[in-house]
Amino acid sequence: MRRASDLLGRPVADAQAVPLGTVTEVLVDFARGRLGALLVDGKNLGESGLISAEDLEFGDEVLTAREEAVISGEAAVIYRQGKITLEGARNLAVVNHTGRRLGKVADLVLDGARLVALELSEGLLQDVFEGRSTLPMPVEADLAREELVVPADSPALTPGRPSRGINGG
Repeated sequence: MRRASDLLGRPVADAQAVPLGTVTEVLVDFARGRLGALLVDGKNLGESGLISAEDLEFGDEVLTAREEAVISGEAAVIYRQGKITLEGARNLAVVNHTGRRLGKVADLVLDGARLVALELSEGLLQDVFEGRSTLPMPVEADLAREELVVPADSPALTPGRPSRGINGG
């Protein structure tokens, strides 16, 4: 498992190991509980292009795209609909149906392209001294306004571990 933020800056190559570029943004499809696509920027693409997460193999060092996987132009605009950027997700407060605030999305935990948990934060001091909490991804999550609403019977938060510094080191 990895964090969605760990994908930023990762190299992407095609099936013949020809570099396509690097990941500059992650698009999340909360409705499907999955990564939607990665925005890749590189000289070989001519312009930025989207690659559907379904067309990627998630290697340890390099992400490999299937042939003809790059979506660009008007098709990319259409494909982005219903998806939110990782940066946009990080601005979401997480509340349950009763309105209780559980925290703010700090990162997303992935298993391949599947979204398995939300990493929640209540601020830098909590991150350093108490660590971030993890909320297993509920079956249903609803984007409303600037909030991610999860069912009241969502699994419990898992308390975080204190980090050893701002960068975890």
